[in-house]
Amino acid sequence: MGSEVFYLVSIVGGIVLQVALRLAASPNNSLGALAALAGLYASIVLLVMLWKAWKSLQDYTTKITPGLAVGLLFIPIFNMYWIFRAFWGFAKEYNSCVEEYDLKVPRVTERIYLGYCILTDLVFVSMILKFVFSMAFIAPPAAFRVGPGFLAIAQIVFLAPMVISMAGATARLAKAPKPEPRGLVY
Repeated sequence: MGSEVFYLVSIVGGIVLQVALRLAASPNNSLGALAALAGLYASIVLLVMLWKAWKSLQDYTTKITPGLAVGLLFIPIFNMYWIFRAFWGFAKEYNSCVEEYDLKVPRVTERIYLGYCILTDLVFVSMILKFVFSMAFIAPPAAFRVGPGFLAIAQIVFLAPMVISMAGATARLAKAPKPEPRGLVY
């Protein structure tokens, strides 16, 4: 339970702190820089948790390494696809391992991971569209002025249970008996 609390407070708390500081920021103070640091901290902790989650699956049959799961998220545009493989894919691989190896651990709810991925992409697309409208000197439609904020709130609603689920799944796999090696028998 300790790791779930750490990840939840670090990630969701960091994002909430980032939003609060950004709202309070002005050109006369340095709260904008503190907001960026809070967001950076939350992002790093989320990526470390993702790396550890994929690391916990390495004793089972999986094609994605921890470094690949995290590393490909840094490729612009491609990361809109890869977020599904990294987060939702973890949930699917975890549940597959639970079934295939008959592990006595609970399954995770894949829809939470899928919802987080969809909302993350929608936030990204809405921010790009808002930028495109501003560069064209066209007032964006009302949906693009308030949309990213509402989407970000919805994203956090999915993020919190996903963080708890992923941290718990990682801890349960660490305690589960390791599978017998599969391969060629001589």
